Amino acid sequence: RGVARMRTRTSPDRGTVGRASIPAALLILAVALPSLAPAHGEQVPRGGIARRYDPAREPLRRLSFGSCNDQRKDQSIWGPIVEGKPDVWLWLGDNIYADRKVKSYPKEFRGATVAQMKAMYDQLSAVPGYRALLGGVGKVVATWDDHDYGLDDSGKELPYKRESQGLLLDFLGVPEDSELRLREGVYNSHTFGPKGKRVKLIVLDTRYHRDPIFSDGDMLGEEQWRWLGEELTSGNAQVTLIASSIQVLPNHHVTLCPICDIEDSPFRVETWAHFPREKRRLADLIRDRRGGGGIPLCGA
Repeated sequence: RGVARMRTRTSPDRGTVGRASIPAALLILAVALPSLAPAHGEQVPRGGIARRYDPAREPLRRLSFGSCNDQRKDQSIWGPIVEGKPDVWLWLGDNIYADRKVKSYPKEFRGATVAQMKAMYDQLSAVPGYRALLGGVGKVVATWDDHDYGLDDSGKELPYKRESQGLLLDFLGVPEDSELRLREGVYNSHTFGPKGKRVKLIVLDTRYHRDPIFSDGDMLGEEQWRWLGEELTSGNAQVTLIASSIQVLPNHHVTLCPICDIEDSPFRVETWAHFPREKRRLADLIRDRRGGGGIPLCGA
């Protein structure tokens, strides 16, 4: 049996909250699984900025993840994150806000240029607290959501998505010869821990190949669906985590939007529920996975 503890924090101008869906929230997740705990007498590394987690030799004991980080706002949240001493940090999307809201209802956003987006990533990279995290965390992995992808609620139609992908990979320090540079989309996977104590983290891209919202079209693209099927049936991890920048389970647009125009609803929050066929396909893949399902981690 596993025991999970979750704490949520926001930047000081928003106060501390207990809901994962509050905008600009950074989430800190600590999961302790007895099956992955060190054996009796095994030395437990202390974590944090004083050491680096070795994913090949040490069980993953703390994965922290965050989403909806507006680089224009206070960044003091990195202090508590570093104090949490994560082994791995996962960006779950909206890692920067490259667009700007110009009208609330119906909502309208104005995008940034590629050069402006690069400057935003550079601004975030220079934040002392984030640099402190990079100095000690074992690995940083990421996906994107709409605002760091380039424009609110956007999908495969975004004209500069390839350039945007390059900016994210540069921000993460991905080598120029990495296969991730050749991939159409930023989906990726990682395995942490020694044999018998392994955690697999599968990170989805819900933007690069996504059809327009309300189309009930494609979410991931066939190549990513094929890759996901292979990732779910390969390896020998004891725990599998599936990261999605948009929420998998909520159904806001069905429960709240009937009281107004669904396409212009102020309650509209992008979720997998906007693509019912794709949501069923994901559920079927997880259900049919050999050796058990997967635990979803979702952005706000």
